[in-house]
Amino acid sequence: MRQILFTLLISLLVITPEVSGQNPPINFPLEIGNIWQYSESPGHFSHSIAVYDTLMPNGKTYTYIQGDLAGGYFRKEGAKLYAYGQSGAQEKLRYDFSLAIGDTMSFEIFGEDTVITTVSAAGIREIFGLDKYYMSFHMESVNSSGDAEFTITDGFGLTRSVGELLFYGLTAAVINGAQFGLIVDVKTPGQGIPADFSLHQNYPNPFNPATKISFNLPQASDVSLKVYDILGNQAAVLLNGFLDAGSYSYEFDGAGLSSGIYFYRIKAGNFNSVKKMVLLR
Repeated sequence: MRQILFTLLISLLVITPEVSGQNPPINFPLEIGNIWQYSESPGHFSHSIAVYDTLMPNGKTYTYIQGDLAGGYFRKEGAKLYAYGQSGAQEKLRYDFSLAIGDTMSFEIFGEDTVITTVSAAGIREIFGLDKYYMSFHMESVNSSGDAEFTITDGFGLTRSVGELLFYGLTAAVINGAQFGLIVDVKTPGQGIPADFSLHQNYPNPFNPATKISFNLPQASDVSLKVYDILGNQAAVLLNGFLDAGSYSYEFDGAGLSSGIYFYRIKAGNFNSVKKMVLLR
């Protein structure tokens, strides 16, 4: 199995001697519509897709990459690539392409663990017939035995991921409209993501004692969903946190409340909407 994976990867990435001196610039492409196709073994693929840009609560814009292997919210600034963490609306420096081999950096995960990143290799590599500069980053957990290595290649982004049990290499990509290799079995970028913010009428209405409240988010947002009585007093908090783009439904249980008119209000980014519902016993 390992021999097959090694042969597959080497057929795509031919390594040449490491370079010295100042690092060439690395462009990590984040344009909407870009697709990365990775394979652990022939016929088994994992896709990552740059779906949309979104303004996060910290006031910075990130590109959302949909995918298990290389998914998340990212932005680049100079020689650095940042990832947005939902916890505390903070971003973390994921890669610094100005570092030299042997240099290290670190970031915390949910305040419970620290990941130490070391630049393990750098040089020129052939990928899809092009000679490109690459850097490899070895990441190791302080509080566990987990470690992995990621290779970032100029103009392509993540091209290799090696873990204890996983070994993925980039087998095809669509970068800024140009296709490299054969893309197979990929879903339409942005499939299932709503086009607009919306708050739906609760159902059932009138209700006794429970009802469902649904809404759509076209982009990731901090969301507040609260219920108020007719005098404006807060009756319930259904949601107060961060959500990815998508469609959601929350149940409101009015048990213990008196019959009457209630209002539910959503705030998500600049979107603000209120609707009326009736609890009828």
